[in-house]
Amino acid sequence: MRVEILDLAKSDRVALDAHLGEMPSLYEMRWLRPSTVFQQPSMIIACAEKARQSGHKPVIALVRHGGQIETMWPLKIKRQLGVAIATDLASPITQYSDVIGKPLAAEALADLGAQLRAAYAIDALQTRNVRGDSGLMPAFAERPGSIVARSDAPYIDLAGYRDFAEYSTRFGKNTTRNRRQRRNNLQRLHGYIDFRVLRGAEAQPALRTALEWKRMWLKQNGLFSRVFDRGVNESALINSAAHPSVCLSVLSVAGRPAAIEMGLIAGDHYAAYLGAFDAKFAEFSVGQEQMLRTIEWCMQQGLQRYDLLPPSADYKMQWVRGQTPDPVVDHCLALSAAGRAYALLQRHGKTNARRALAAIPRSLRRFMT
Repeated sequence: MRVEILDLAKSDRVALDAHLGEMPSLYEMRWLRPSTVFQQPSMIIACAEKARQSGHKPVIALVRHGGQIETMWPLKIKRQLGVAIATDLASPITQYSDVIGKPLAAEALADLGAQLRAAYAIDALQTRNVRGDSGLMPAFAERPGSIVARSDAPYIDLAGYRDFAEYSTRFGKNTTRNRRQRRNNLQRLHGYIDFRVLRGAEAQPALRTALEWKRMWLKQNGLFSRVFDRGVNESALINSAAHPSVCLSVLSVAGRPAAIEMGLIAGDHYAAYLGAFDAKFAEFSVGQEQMLRTIEWCMQQGLQRYDLLPPSADYKMQWVRGQTPDPVVDHCLALSAAGRAYALLQRHGKTNARRALAAIPRSLRRFMT
């Protein structure tokens, strides 16, 4: 086993294409996991370019065995609070941390940490929402002291239902009747409802519309997102939408989009990454109608999992109806004294910050943002 670090900022395009060209063999079915849904080739290429534009250093950790690449972990090196951090290349877009290909061994993680420290003076290696079935879990399972946060990832086990009709019965007669009434009222007042799933270049205009709606919603609720900010992360997201693994579910009313969801697919796993709707249709719950039709489409495609992504929330749990979410953990592996201080801040500071934000009235949050 040999661990290498490919500096994407220094590598020429030919060398980069050669290494990324090995991804299909690593991206075969046996190595596809729910969290590799964020390790799409298009996402990596787009985020590498945007990392350079942001002043970060994009790298790929490679694990070779017998001369063949078995594992790839795209990372970026950045400074945060004066500390040098290595984290997922697609962060903050990605909702899960994972490697591509064979799971990472504890020995490889130790070697990688040492090389990052020696070559780039890294203080800490940070992950986000590592699942129990992640390719990072074998390595980090031996580093329990690096855990800085815990959460849950709710999902719908699509394979647990014969068809969409059986899944729909879980909501009860009253909920089903209310949804039907809202749907009928929407069509009566505004026009015919249609549903399409878009892919490739056709999906990008719909994604831009969804992002605009999302920004408006965040502003109205006094919230801020590092992704939906018209910046480099949002641009990388739009660029990656052209890949076949990305799909845009569009619910239209009278031929105009009313609710849109961006989903990512890896194998038989679907991740509901972004949902947004036109505020003028809010009273008709068009977002719920779009989700229902997307879930039905996923079942028709033979997908096994509809992932609502971390963290758990009441509006997500109503879709899973008592199904236990998957636990996920954040890690911060300290490589220096500064890294240990940073890990301590991550362990205690984030939770307190979230609680403080939740306690602020929405009107005041809106003023602050």
